[in-house]
Amino acid sequence: MNLANLIIMINDWEVVNKRLGNVMRKQGQASIELDRSVEEVEEDKQSLEKLTKKLADTVRSYGLTFKEGARDDCAAAVAIVVFGKSDTILPGGYV
Repeated sequence: MNLANLIIMINDWEVVNKRLGNVMRKQGQASIELDRSVEEVEEDKQSLEKLTKKLADTVRSYGLTFKEGARDDCAAAVAIVVFGKSDTILPGGYV
């Protein structure tokens, strides 16, 4: 996979991650008025999981290696830090 496709994949991940982040912030408020159905939110969660796995696989395909036991969110976070937006909340709680 070429670098341009990786950057597009990161952008897709960031869009879904932001939508989910907005839902979580709204749920923390006193009155919950979500503009999306529960099914749409679940679909986004599954999509984010798949994109995280795909990002991780792509990063590893470039030859990056990680400590044994590092999960996919670690590899995906590396890609997002290098090529994503600086204000993105990273997967796995990485900063």
